[in-house]
Amino acid sequence: MDAVDRLNRRLALGALLLAALAAIAVHAYLSGLAHRALLPQTVPVLVAATNIPAHTTLTPAMLAVMQYAPGNRPVQALSTVAAASGAISTTQIYRGQAVVAPDLARPSAPPSLSFAIAPGMRAYTLAVSPVTAVGEMITPGDHVDVLAVFSQGTTTTVDTLLQDVPVLAVAQRTVGQSTPIPASYTDLTLQVTPAAAARLAYAASRGSLQLTLRAVTDNTLAPVAPEKGADIPGA
Repeated sequence: MDAVDRLNRRLALGALLLAALAAIAVHAYLSGLAHRALLPQTVPVLVAATNIPAHTTLTPAMLAVMQYAPGNRPVQALSTVAAASGAISTTQIYRGQAVVAPDLARPSAPPSLSFAIAPGMRAYTLAVSPVTAVGEMITPGDHVDVLAVFSQGTTTTVDTLLQDVPVLAVAQRTVGQSTPIPASYTDLTLQVTPAAAARLAYAASRGSLQLTLRAVTDNTLAPVAPEKGADIPGA
């Protein structure tokens, strides 16, 4: 009788152990299902809706969002149209290709000077000195006026050629870069229209150019007539 009781107790303990193991297995299985249910099944990836040539300003019509499996998402891929709209392609992007951050540049942080130039404008470099460039205190992103000084015989004329001109670069430091500006520099690059570039080239060949620095909040264009030496008091 004792042997039967011991056997029954062992069988009961075994059944309890098996039930506990089964409960643990079921719990683990259900937890795994719940965890997988919380994971995203797809992620948004920005792709080109059409072939986009290099050096093209991206518009929303050129872009689309597709759903990718999380494991197939390209490295540095963008996920929204807004993230790329207005940027410039640095290489050709083919239709259906994922748009990734290294393939884009923005004028506010250009990889080279050409990406900082607005459409229809030109970069024009002037030779400068501490006297002609406001004590070498002009920085990329500032706005300046350009004065031309012409001398013919005993007559000197000062003409305000251009006003409110953006400075694209000082020496090799372009706008949007974080590299230090040289303590001393001999050239400065402006953003001008093609016609203004021709005026600057002509004026530089006939006289000398000087810059005046504008306040950061001042974009007014003042009517300034050419000044002749004979008309300036004390000349």
